[in-house]
Amino acid sequence: MPDPKSNLPAKLISELVADPDFPNSAVGQRVDIKGYTGVFVEVVKNSIKVRSAEGTTMSYNFHTLRRLYGPRIAPVEAPAEPAPASSPASRPEAQR
Repeated sequence: MPDPKSNLPAKLISELVADPDFPNSAVGQRVDIKGYTGVFVEVVKNSIKVRSAEGTTMSYNFHTLRRLYGPRIAPVEAPAEPAPASSPASRPEAQR
């Protein structure tokens, strides 16, 4: 298990969640999640465990972290289809 007193510089969670292999790629790295700094020690089901230098461990749902701190993906807009060309409507003929 990684040492929580590691002297590694803390990375912002937004940097780690951008990796396509997150959360597995972040194990052993020092992370800062909204001011809580610690070493990413393990992945358990949908959670990650982060241990601080004081020894406390916090759990975070990694899907939620990815949604909150991951890169924004711009919605793809489909090109507008031109309206089909149609002939002008003919007027009904008046009956006599």
